[in-house]
This record gives sequence, structure tokens and C-alpha cells, in this order.
Amino acid sequence: MKKSDPKWKLIEEVVSVIEKEVSPESHVEHDVWLPDLTESSKKRRCDIVIRSGKPPRETITIVEVQNRSKKFDITLFDGLCTKMRKVGAQHLICVSRKGFPESIKKEAIKQGPTVRLITLEKLQEGDWPVNIFENCIFISERNILEIQNPRLGVKKGCIPSIKDETKSSAEPLFEYEGHSQRLSISDLANIHIDEHERKNRCLFNKVITEKVHFPEVNKRLWHLQNGTKTEIVAFDFTAKVDIKKVKIPLTCLSYKQIGTPSSLAWLMEAKCSYQNQELEIQMTLFPLDDGNYRVKISKIPTHFKDKFSIFEV
Repeated sequence: MKKSDPKWKLIEEVVSVIEKEVSPESHVEHDVWLPDLTESSKKRRCDIVIRSGKPPRETITIVEVQNRSKKFDITLFDGLCTKMRKVGAQHLICVSRKGFPESIKKEAIKQGPTVRLITLEKLQEGDWPVNIFENCIFISERNILEIQNPRLGVKKGCIPSIKDETKSSAEPLFEYEGHSQRLSISDLANIHIDEHERKNRCLFNKVITEKVHFPEVNKRLWHLQNGTKTEIVAFDFTAKVDIKKVKIPLTCLSYKQIGTPSSLAWLMEAKCSYQNQELEIQMTLFPLDDGNYRVKISKIPTHFKDKFSIFEV
């Protein structure tokens, strides 16, 4: 391949990023001929080869780069998957500037973390903000086991005591400032856990018992009973919740830098499969002075929002 070839330039960019992302024990090569394990006399050309670990536990990842004006087509993609198997590689990463058709994205999702699709616009400054080999999101799967000792406090002059209609934790009896829909006690418990996890930058992975207090400072909470709306000044209860931390690999990824050279951010679009559903997620990553990123979720399925907590990079 000639160094004047535009594809060569893209390969050099990708190699540069990969070398910074992989562990020190990994070895990165480009323009490599690997033996075809199905035909002893044949070799197959690979744009980039990453070797991780030591034999017999060595893992081989091949990276194939497409810099044409057209997207990958399914025939080319199938050929690369065949190449991966024939050279004995465990992973395939396809990199394109022009993206991938839906047929390839669906096929890649079926194959799970074995195959990754990366759409990468030209690097302007800095590195990718995420490790393409460990790209995933973590979500909390929550099951409210028990709500204990719910206590409501109202303003002076209002109904001194509200009948216990809170025995069903799923009944939407509350309106909370900043939320468009009515909420149940379970919803309030999830809001509390979300906030706790965000502040501590971690996800629980156990059964927890949390003392919950609402409303938050500068927010208002109302209880709805028999057509009457009563403002609540304090609502306390104890929630016992079974929380499982679930890791979901991201299969189809697209990155591009946005903003001005003095204030660059990354726009990331991804697809993943969760509970037999295909999900599309879009997020913006803003660089911080300490080298980390602030994440803003700009697109996520409505039915998935209550489960999504932290995107880890």
C-alpha cells in the first residue's frame, strides 16, 4: 500500500490511537499477512493486528479500515468476518469514515462483542475519549422488595394526617417538581438511588436498605388523594431494593468531534442489545481539566431511562 493512499493516512491515525488504548503487554502491527488456518499455503492481508497476552492464551484482534467514499456493504463485511475466523482471530473491528448500513449493524449486534463497528470522523485534536476495546455501559436493574414506615408531613393548616394510601409502592400518588408524570413511591426510591449513584460515581450491586427523604431543597412535592392535591413538606420512608449492576457491550459506535478547536467535545452514538431489544444511545462527552469527561445524555429510549445510570469511560 502506498503512503500517499488516503487509506494509509487513516490507518496511521487508527494505529496511533490504538497504541495508546491497549495495555503495555499488547503488540500492534499494521499491514500484516497472517496465515490462513484453513489453507496452509495461503496468507491473508490485515490492515492492523493487535496481539494481547501470551500463547496459548493469546488474543488476536484484526482491525480493517475503510476510507472509501461509500459505506461498507454486506458482502465486504461478510468477507471480513470470514477472514477473522480463517486467521484464528477472536475479534474484528471495522473502521469507516462513512458509516455502516443497517444490515451490517444488525448483523454485528447478533455477533455480540466479537465484532465492533467504528465510524470515525477525522481526528482534529486529542485522542478518543473512550477505550474502543472496553466500550460498554453499566445499568442498574432494580427490584423494590419492600417500602417501610412511610411518613408524610404537611403544611400547618392542611389536613393533619393523610390516610395511608401508600401501601402500594407502584401507585402513582405523587407529583414532584421537575417531573412531568405522576410518581409512585418506587419512582421516588429510584430517583433517590440515581442521585446517590451519581454523587458517588458508582453503581450498587447488592440488596440495599436506604432511608429516603423528599422533597429535595428548592423542590416541591404534592400528594394526590380523592381528587385533592396536598403539598408535602416532608416525606420519609425506608426502601429495601435489590440492585444488580449489568454490563452491556456497545456494538456499533460513531464518534465525531464538535465545537471549536479551543473547546472540543465528542459526540458519540452507539447501539446495543438489552433484553432482546435494540437500543440507540447518543451522548456528548465534554473534557474536564482533570482529564475526565462530563457526560450529557441527549438520546435514549424512554422505556430505558429509569434503568440508565452511568456511562463509564
